Amino acid sequence: MNWQEKEKKYPKGLEKLFKDKNLRLSWGRLRVLDTDEIFNIRDLYDFFDANGIRGFIIPSESLNNFDYVIHIKEIHPVDASDIWPLMEWVTGIKVRTEAEAELFTECFGILEEQIGENSV
Repeated sequence: MNWQEKEKKYPKGLEKLFKDKNLRLSWGRLRVLDTDEIFNIRDLYDFFDANGIRGFIIPSESLNNFDYVIHIKEIHPVDASDIWPLMEWVTGIKVRTEAEAELFTECFGILEEQIGENSV
């Protein structure tokens, strides 16, 4: 993933990721501050889950491509339980890592909007 691009496009979302996961950007890679280890991109699933955004990569029906699905947490108006309605379903991506990169980009966009709405 191009983290410099994400930092420009989603500054609030990246700032939250850096703060929540204790990260910094160094030479185009995310690194953990305490250990200087490279951040495992798969840990973004947990980060977005914790922020009410769930993303999934699934094989498409043709099994030659991958799809991704995004659900955003909402609170049920009657009983205040968590509900996760479908927000987006994108199909036909050739490689799983490309699907994950697109999924995480969409999730950063959603997070950026949510942070913007909450700071008004």
